[in-house]
Amino acid sequence: MKSNFAYKCCFWVFVITVLLAPLPFASNRPWSWSLLSSLIGILLILESIFNPVELHKHRIFIRRMAFGICIWFIVVMWSFIQQCSLFPSDWAHPLYREVQHLTGREVSSIISLNADQTRESLMRFLAYGGVFWLGSRFCMRREFADNALSAFMIGVISYAIYGLLMYFSGIEKILWFEKWAYRGDLVSTFVNRNTFATFLGLGILCCLSLMMHWRIAVSDHHVKRDALFFIPIVSNWRLMGALLILMVLFTALLLTHSRAGFLSTVIGAGVLILISRITEGGKKQGFKYIILLVLGFGVYVFYISGDFLVSRIRNTFSGVLLRDDVYAQVLIAILENPIFGYGYGSFEYAFMAFKTPEISRLNWNYAHNTYLELAFELGVPVIAAIIIFFAWLMFVYARGLKIRRRGRYFPMLGIGSCILVGVHSIFDFSLQIPGLTVSYALIAGMTWAQSWPR
Repeated sequence: MKSNFAYKCCFWVFVITVLLAPLPFASNRPWSWSLLSSLIGILLILESIFNPVELHKHRIFIRRMAFGICIWFIVVMWSFIQQCSLFPSDWAHPLYREVQHLTGREVSSIISLNADQTRESLMRFLAYGGVFWLGSRFCMRREFADNALSAFMIGVISYAIYGLLMYFSGIEKILWFEKWAYRGDLVSTFVNRNTFATFLGLGILCCLSLMMHWRIAVSDHHVKRDALFFIPIVSNWRLMGALLILMVLFTALLLTHSRAGFLSTVIGAGVLILISRITEGGKKQGFKYIILLVLGFGVYVFYISGDFLVSRIRNTFSGVLLRDDVYAQVLIAILENPIFGYGYGSFEYAFMAFKTPEISRLNWNYAHNTYLELAFELGVPVIAAIIIFFAWLMFVYARGLKIRRRGRYFPMLGIGSCILVGVHSIFDFSLQIPGLTVSYALIAGMTWAQSWPR
């Protein structure tokens, strides 16, 4: 009994840690991401101590996770090698040899152009892997998975309400600090509107997946006439509460004025609804009424708060050309060093050598395309391994839809959230912000765990 109580305490500390990660500027500061990484490390130790699961279930879990562990280990080891001077000097960046030639002094030759940044990025990556591991370990129990999903929903709606209050009151602050960017946009505690839009998108997908689950309970009212079937849906307090939450989250999403965040959320939500329709829609009544309610709320919210977003969408192509120049230069840099990369986390420093006069006006600390940036930093083979990892996740989710009879909303959510962050990563860098990434890692681990047979 003591072990179970300690394990539950460990679980709730873990969930609260993840939910608090977006609070200090999305943990995108050295002190906050270091604290977050330390807490996750401690929780990994505590979970292994207090886990009451039998030995044979541990072995089953490891077998299921083995492929993902191998991919994760490849990325960790290569990131470690990049900042280490124990390997052949031929692997190092030519700039180190130039410095040695010009100064006449011995210089440690390593792959990364900024070893400190590579170490920090590796620390964050280890923390993300730790969150995925803990999320999947805890959420092998359905009770924990439901609690984690509900807690995440509470967290998202709390950040959304805070952001809406600050936005409509006209207070241009994040916590007690004056906003220094994205004035006039709803960002809550995230600083960057695109990152907060992705966070809201994850909340919207969680809300939709729960609604798809709850409608099954509603459909147990064996009403013969479709017109009357609308009544139990409206009278179901959980569904109406979810619709209200959905309206708040969608309003906040529009007021972020993030084009990529809006687009990726719509795509992720569309895929989730389509999967629900294919897997269960034909067997259960009431599906079309849920969709009509969601669309009705969506159109209403878009009507009252979508004007600025529409104007930004109209002006999209005027701002695309500069990013196209950046993408072109990043591709040139990748082709010059496709295997070794320039060092995990060192994009801002390594990219300076490839800037053209047109893009030199701005400091590009991100490539605004996570795939290109990781290929630039880690090399093409490693980014290929990372893509394979997400393909493996999608395979597990799809298999879970086929073999699970209960709790299918978890693999549905897994697919929808993976598509959301995958699409958004084409246009921006949200998955490089710790507060957002640990939130997604929690959802990914939770849905992965609930995609296997019991």
